[in-house]
Amino acid sequence: MLSLFSTIVVLGYLAGVLAAPASHIKQYAIKERHAVPKGWTPVSRPDAHHSITLQIGLKQQNQDKLEQHVMEVSDPSHARYGQYLSADEVHDLIAPADDTVGLVQAWLHDHNITTSTLSTTKDWIYVTLPVAKIERLLQAEYSVYRHEDDYTLVRATEWSLPMHLHEHIDVIQPTTSFFRPMRKARPFRHEPEGMTRTGGNWWKPAQAPVSMIRLKH
Repeated sequence: MLSLFSTIVVLGYLAGVLAAPASHIKQYAIKERHAVPKGWTPVSRPDAHHSITLQIGLKQQNQDKLEQHVMEVSDPSHARYGQYLSADEVHDLIAPADDTVGLVQAWLHDHNITTSTLSTTKDWIYVTLPVAKIERLLQAEYSVYRHEDDYTLVRATEWSLPMHLHEHIDVIQPTTSFFRPMRKARPFRHEPEGMTRTGGNWWKPAQAPVSMIRLKH
């Protein structure tokens, strides 16, 4: 039997746990995992102080509404035929919810990251951090990989997020993508240079200027 004092201590501890901010009891789960592509070999661990600029792609809204609009304005028999949205109207329609932005920024703040930058369209957050801190943030392990042609990249084969953020973040790079930056490519101006987001799961080199907003299927 617990003494009265012990009971009070236990109840006080449980009350403290229940009252603790949710940010301190978040559970992580793997968000993305990919095998190392053919031709690449891990050669070493990166310097813990090596800096990487993370590009965090936030979940966009109203993809179904955008797709419906595109179908309607492309249909000669529809009343809205030819009534295209401006770029600003499209961005306003699909911009991530304020809750999404707030939750991701709160997660970064929980890790003492206060220098992130939000894109003007609110769908990308950029932050430059040392590898050691990124590994803690994403519960990932980075390595230096060398290609057969001697080109090297610092990448991870998997990364994780707190479970409550899985529905708010589409992609974080550089993590699992081994595509090389294309300096001469001219992607849509609101995507990170040399890359376009495709389906929220993988990045591909931009092959040509992007003139239309992507649709997810």
